Amino acid sequence: MIIIETIKKALKLDSDLYLKVERDISYHNIAITILVMVCLMSAIGFKGTDILGLILTIFYVAIAIIAWMAIIIVISSKLINIRIEPKDLARCLGIAFSPMIFNILNLIPIAGLYFSIIVYIWTIVSVTFTIKNVLDQDISSAFILSALASIPYFIIRVGFIGI
Repeated sequence: MIIIETIKKALKLDSDLYLKVERDISYHNIAITILVMVCLMSAIGFKGTDILGLILTIFYVAIAIIAWMAIIIVISSKLINIRIEPKDLARCLGIAFSPMIFNILNLIPIAGLYFSIIVYIWTIVSVTFTIKNVLDQDISSAFILSALASIPYFIIRVGFIGI
């Protein structure tokens, strides 16, 4: 199960993984699968079994993640002027969002909020390490880019989905 191994490595912040993913297009489908899992697990964690709530939450989470990725891609290619194919960076970022699979823990009363905060921070750290390794940036600028790009996700999460 290559997808399970990829998720495990992503959760451990394995820097070699992202360099491999950047060069290997076979990880494209794995990245998409991880993003679908993230949207589904987040929706279940935030809305439980409410069908309309699940559908809307899947949509909102997908839009929020796409915005997060788009900001990183635009800033890195236009402002920082880094030469990388957007699809290669998007593939790496798709895998970097693996910690969000644990948003399903938001179902746990009271503790779910704390798990949700941990997952959000873990994801920012994961995206930071991806930016650092793939874009060859220092850790502080990678963190600033990751944190700034996560703002739309946070706004959509709080505004439309709820905490």
